Amino acid sequence: MDGRCYTTFREAAKKRGLLHSDNNLIECMSEAVSYQMPYSLRKLFATLLVYCNPGKPKNIWKIYEDTMSEDFKIISNVTKNDIRQLVLNHINEVLLSMGHNINEFKDIFGNKYNSV
Repeated sequence: MDGRCYTTFREAAKKRGLLHSDNNLIECMSEAVSYQMPYSLRKLFATLLVYCNPGKPKNIWKIYEDTMSEDFKIISNVTKNDIRQLVLNHINEVLLSMGHNINEFKDIFGNKYNSV
């Protein structure tokens, strides 16, 4: 495009103005929140990461991390960090089932993931 070679399809599509935002993915998650359990939300989030290639996945994570954690919050004597690890472990299990790994998404989760 414009005689320039881009390293990714996403980068080229963005340059052409074909990608506007992650609003459709955020809307998808918002709709799912109203009728799905946290378990299903984590599966949906992992699916969006793999197949929809969001532009700013960390923003989606920040918006829905708390909602995806609801089922683990009822466990007594569990710290906020423990809950986060449980959520990340489940997301990693889903990613592994799709041939991916949570370590591919360090820009979202940082280095705070400890597999168990």
